[in-house]
Amino acid sequence: MKNLAKLIVNLIKAYILLPLKLRNKQDVWVIMYHRVLPKNSSAYEREEPGMVVCPETLNMHLDFFKKHFDVQGLDDALNHAAPSNTLKPKLVITFDDGWSDNFSHALPILKKHNTPSTIYLVSQMIGTNRTFWPNIILAMVEAGESARIVKTFKLEPTVPATISQREFGAHIINLMKCYSDEEIWSTFERENWIESAKDDDRMLSWNEVIEMQHSNLVEIGSHTRNHYRLSKDLPKNVIENEITQSVIDIETKLTSACKHFCYPNGDTCPSAIEIVNASFHTSVTTRKGINRFPIQPHNLKRIGVFDDISDTHLKIACKALRVEGKSRHSISDFAAVTVIVISIGADQIYRLRNGSSNGCVNHTGTPTYP
Repeated sequence: MKNLAKLIVNLIKAYILLPLKLRNKQDVWVIMYHRVLPKNSSAYEREEPGMVVCPETLNMHLDFFKKHFDVQGLDDALNHAAPSNTLKPKLVITFDDGWSDNFSHALPILKKHNTPSTIYLVSQMIGTNRTFWPNIILAMVEAGESARIVKTFKLEPTVPATISQREFGAHIINLMKCYSDEEIWSTFERENWIESAKDDDRMLSWNEVIEMQHSNLVEIGSHTRNHYRLSKDLPKNVIENEITQSVIDIETKLTSACKHFCYPNGDTCPSAIEIVNASFHTSVTTRKGINRFPIQPHNLKRIGVFDDISDTHLKIACKALRVEGKSRHSISDFAAVTVIVISIGADQIYRLRNGSSNGCVNHTGTPTYP
């Protein structure tokens, strides 16, 4: 009964309250994606859950966004002189890193919906077989080498015994972020762990980038040269090179200016912020939230979406309402619940659920290494 009540409240929030809450046309929502992969692909099964949506989910998201938001490109959305033509808040689509699946799976869906977006490239990885260190870790976890990783990096995992392999990989990656990128890569080199990207984990080619740009739906931004986290511990000359040279890399290949920047892992420091603010029109972080008026063009907040939390209309609607900060239920909410129950019945509400349960279960047990 408790689960039914929760489901009913979520339905009210999703289909009645959300359209009423999203009325501030001066707000700008920036959505963060990384990868778009079919669920039956090996890359999907291997990837961190928080990094991926399947094409069906992306298609559903764009339908949802077009209904509830004024979807615009980054420049238009931040133009204070051009407010939304509707009562809806503005929304911007972004993709991080520059994965080849953005071309093969995301671009056709963007074209279908005529939806603009910005893709942030790690410029020295485009057109190469290089891969990110987290993807090397994920491949090792998949190969049963978790214990070796834990021992080498002296990690202390604190995870449920029943955690999935990909969730464990994500947990290990998060623990490893206490090390600098230099420390991680030097350890990989010493242990002979450095590998080329798997075919389904490759980055975009420059020809694919150019074709995406020519679609007039994709603007290209910078995500540094090598995806080094721009923390205060990184030497200033390296920070400057990562930022400014990435612009040269991109503008040398393309016919337009590189005006937008994305901080790797969301990490910033005063030196990086100073250089980015002087070099780009806008910059985005991984800080979660909505950008409220008056909007500053740098250090923009974003909202990450991925399959596990947003693969149904109900989930994405409830996610939007939670971000909006309107999660408390009033008496009017429950009055509306009563009306719906009387009108359509509890059995029909269960059908509306359509797989919306998040499947969360509290587990206990001794940590194991998948």
